[in-house]
Amino acid sequence: MKDYAGCKRQFIHLSQAYYGKALLKERDYVDIVTIGMCHKDGGTLGEFSVKWYELGKRVVPRLECFDDAWEVLGDCFCDLLMLMGKEDDTNISPLAFCDILRKLKIEDYTMRENPSAQPEKCPTCGQDVP
Repeated sequence: MKDYAGCKRQFIHLSQAYYGKALLKERDYVDIVTIGMCHKDGGTLGEFSVKWYELGKRVVPRLECFDDAWEVLGDCFCDLLMLMGKEDDTNISPLAFCDILRKLKIEDYTMRENPSAQPEKCPTCGQDVP
């Protein structure tokens, strides 16, 4: 049994991250949401993903989970699995799926802004350009 003390449920939505477009160009899926039990200082006890693939003329989600996260999936995300069951065969979008995660109080950990990005400066006055 894993020790979940000091961990919280979090997710990252790749297409919404500042680095998402660059990473998704090289993948065989069109979007991914990664969910896990995350330590406050980084790392996870286990994580799993829902990936969206083009299948014919549709974009469909697929749950993927390596076996080292099965316990986390069952112990910490059974509420999510129940709600996913209610969306069976609906081809839920990534944004609608993330809405479900937020309703379950799973923290959105997506980095939407580059922390190292510097604001653009006006060449004349040196002020930050909005």
